[in-house]
Amino acid sequence: MFNHNKTNNDKLYFILIVISVVISTFIINTTNASNLRATINSNEDGKIPDDELRAIPPIPVLHKMPSRPRSASKNLTVIVLPHSHDDTGWQRTVDQYYVEEVRYIYDSVVAALALNPLRKFVFVETAFFIRWWREQELTIQETVRKLFKNGQLEFINGGWCMADDASPNWDAFIDQVTFGHRYIADTLGAEYLPKFAWHIDPFGLSSSYSSFFKSMNFSAWVFNRVDTRLKDLWHNETRLQFHWEFDSSGADIPGIFSHVLDTHYGAPSLEYKG
Repeated sequence: MFNHNKTNNDKLYFILIVISVVISTFIINTTNASNLRATINSNEDGKIPDDELRAIPPIPVLHKMPSRPRSASKNLTVIVLPHSHDDTGWQRTVDQYYVEEVRYIYDSVVAALALNPLRKFVFVETAFFIRWWREQELTIQETVRKLFKNGQLEFINGGWCMADDASPNWDAFIDQVTFGHRYIADTLGAEYLPKFAWHIDPFGLSSSYSSFFKSMNFSAWVFNRVDTRLKDLWHNETRLQFHWEFDSSGADIPGIFSHVLDTHYGAPSLEYKG
């Protein structure tokens, strides 16, 4: 015999669980937004010190390279680039990555940059930025706009993601970059469109992409995953930077300046050869 009371109880129990999850999610999001807002607002009057800066004072900004020591054969310029690297799906779903990790990256980066005008960071993917941006209050959005205006935040690449070089067809690649760049222009302004292509993790390397990036008005292209034998050769011969010429099929399109990462996208090797 069918038990209607049990069915109704099960439905009520399920509804209560859903309501609890929604309330918990709202509380967590509200708390995160409040913490981020408090961190940013607390720095406006300069009363709350930045513990990190107090412990480790910032290195003075150099506007030109220092003079070469007599014992040195040449100068070595070291560029430290804090950047996002948020996969739009890999070992977890896009939602899992965002909820468990990415949104906290955005929260902490914006709060940290607001504390110190010398700090800089670059966003690569627009997929997660769009979702995070839509969740923010107007005060946080205005802070982000100021960070872009101050040159502390910048987009590089700026597509929906760092597209794979080997698998997608050309129209899919162009569409996802167009979508991301259009959102940046509409939301922040065309002056903040990316100037540099950034493909440090996609597998495969397509010669077509060099042409695409140049046609998209990128000034340079940074990539990483090439055949290890070729990378070792370029590394030993200090040829990790070059001007990539390509077949433009009759169009008058010049090549693009290209840079290959020295030792993957992690910490650099102490045995630098590049």
